[in-house]
Amino acid sequence: MSDAAFAGVDWGTSALRVWAFDAAGLVLAERRSDEGMASLSPADFAGVLQGHLAALALPTTVPVLMCGMVGSRQGWQEARYVDCPAGIDGLVSGAVRVTSSERDIRILPGLALRDPLTPDVMRGEETKLLGLLQGAPEFSGLICMPGTHTKWVRLEQGRVATFRTTMVGELYALLTTHSILRLNIDADRVRVEPDAHFRDGVADGLTSPGSFTSRLFQLRADGLLNGTGGEVAAARLSGFLIGVGLADGLQLASTAETAVWLLAEGRLTALYAAALSVAGRAPSVVDANVAAQ
Repeated sequence: MSDAAFAGVDWGTSALRVWAFDAAGLVLAERRSDEGMASLSPADFAGVLQGHLAALALPTTVPVLMCGMVGSRQGWQEARYVDCPAGIDGLVSGAVRVTSSERDIRILPGLALRDPLTPDVMRGEETKLLGLLQGAPEFSGLICMPGTHTKWVRLEQGRVATFRTTMVGELYALLTTHSILRLNIDADRVRVEPDAHFRDGVADGLTSPGSFTSRLFQLRADGLLNGTGGEVAAARLSGFLIGVGLADGLQLASTAETAVWLLAEGRLTALYAAALSVAGRAPSVVDANVAAQ
């Protein structure tokens, strides 16, 4: 790996990605694992990272730039939030060096919205936003970033003006594993597709977000009274939760705006693209993995 100029690390709650980059920013090699922050103690981070860097044959002279939950209070070393509105300069100036390592390791900060009525935070997503801005530094628009905690971000001339988080992915996981809906849905066996049942759920969430709790129990009753199967219930539940999230996140759109930039990867790309189309929006898809790189 003699051509490596630096290593980039996206270290989230449940997963870790490590890339070796050359001086032009091209990816030379990549490693992934499920060694996310949630499975580690602060003392574990150094050893885990070194193991991946050694597997990539990166010498100690190669610096490392990290983003994500590794910089949280529960992570390796805290990188304090930068307040919004914020641009790239704020992120760079807020980066911290890991003091316990001889290698040059720096952690990018997250972003904070300190409005007393609508406080919010993000870590990791801000780096993907920088990737989106790579070719359009003055970009303005609405961005949707699906995940366990889906982020809706308003960019104004290349700066993060405001954002909000919807806990759609986490709610789906909790409801299908710890609520009564687990009796209808075997989440380990069901793969939700953007079919008609999913789209119906999205439409329901968009038009009836205030009926959130009753709609959830109706999924249980539908299985008992009408014999509706787990696959259909899962599609409707997923669509409904995403639809409720859309009803919330789309409030950040400007009055005449119909386009939404979708920074996503994997199966969530198709689900959110379909949901946005149900909402009458025209999603422009950007690979979140590429944006992070």
